[in-house]
Amino acid sequence: SQRKRKRIEQCFGWGKAIGPIRQVMVQGLDKVDQLLTLTMTAYNLTRLRNLANLRPQCVQ
Repeated sequence: SQRKRKRIEQCFGWGKAIGPIRQVMVQGLDKVDQLLTLTMTAYNLTRLRNLANLRPQCVQ
């Protein structure tokens, strides 16, 4: 439970430090939801990039 919580807190911490979640510049629930979705998508892409670098290369 604590490990999963840490992973979720990392997402929101990244969104506040790098993404635009700290101070939202849009109004309305739909727009804020879109901004959060876009920010978390960007976070997932950065995680995928880092995970791809950790994957061992295939031997051919």
